[in-house]
Amino acid sequence: MNTSIGSRLKSFRKQKGFTQEQAAEQLYISQSTYARIETGRSNSWAIHLPKITALFNIKPEDLFTDEHEISKDGNDPPADSKNIVPISEIKKNQYEEEIEKLKQIIDYLVKAKP
Repeated sequence: MNTSIGSRLKSFRKQKGFTQEQAAEQLYISQSTYARIETGRSNSWAIHLPKITALFNIKPEDLFTDEHEISKDGNDPPADSKNIVPISEIKKNQYEEEIEKLKQIIDYLVKAKP
């Protein structure tokens, strides 16, 4: 797994003021599983993607970009916020490729769902 996804999850978690245990509880997973996701030792974040995006009030593509910062109340900051970090076109294209791969994983998981 790309550790940048884990580091973004950690950032979103901290912005919400959650401990790993609190986030794990909300996702119905163990704290140790959540810790492995944040540290990049597990790819199971993809299975929990719908719950992760709901918990942190983010879109799936936010896991691949630096643009989205969330506040503790879950509201997006104003457009002129200093928290927004613009990304270059090259990075954007790289992220779009990663997003496409993620969409394929999601489609597979949805189809495999019993």
